Amino acid sequence: MGIVRTTAAPGPASAFDYDHKAGSATLDPPPPLTGHAAFRTRDRGRALWRSTIRVPLLGAAPLKTDGSGFGAGLFPEYQFD
Repeated sequence: MGIVRTTAAPGPASAFDYDHKAGSATLDPPPPLTGHAAFRTRDRGRALWRSTIRVPLLGAAPLKTDGSGFGAGLFPEYQFD
């Protein structure tokens, strides 16, 4: 048996701004999510991910999208516009 919790928040294109050439993105999701995030690739080492986004989950504490154990990536091959 497993328990799966999800939260979805469809939002406008303006909520996710990205520049594949620069390797950067910002995210300002709509409710019920709160906070914002910024992503930037680096020449060496791990990409820089800064986030205050919190995701509410039914029956559990809000999920934090920062800190150890959480990563982010920007993949141009998954651009569907």
